[in-house]
Amino acid sequence: MMNNIKLVLAAAIAGGFFMLVFRGVAVPKDNSEQWQSIDPQTRQWFRGLKNSQGVPCCSEVDGHRIDEWRIDDFGKVLVTFGGREFEVPHDKVLFNTPNRIGVAILWISDSGHIYCFLPSALG
Repeated sequence: MMNNIKLVLAAAIAGGFFMLVFRGVAVPKDNSEQWQSIDPQTRQWFRGLKNSQGVPCCSEVDGHRIDEWRIDDFGKVLVTFGGREFEVPHDKVLFNTPNRIGVAILWISDSGHIYCFLPSALG
């Protein structure tokens, strides 16, 4: 009986730890439909985007439209994605890349690693 209680307690603690660690991780959805109607040149442009380190942003289906983003008083770029605010490292922001589609796009992994951020025009 005592071993069963210990087992249940250990499982509850492990479950609680799992929820604490993974509660804030953004889970991107499949974006393939949002970009279906883009023309071949724009699709090629998407696939050629790279951050300042030369790392590809990935393709259009990996990008997420971002409605909320800002630059704070310290010059940090902050984006809201999945109900959470992320700071985008400056080397991942494509400030010098013309935005052919007009909306802000974030390339982010399931674990929250940011590959690129293409800003829209500010306000």
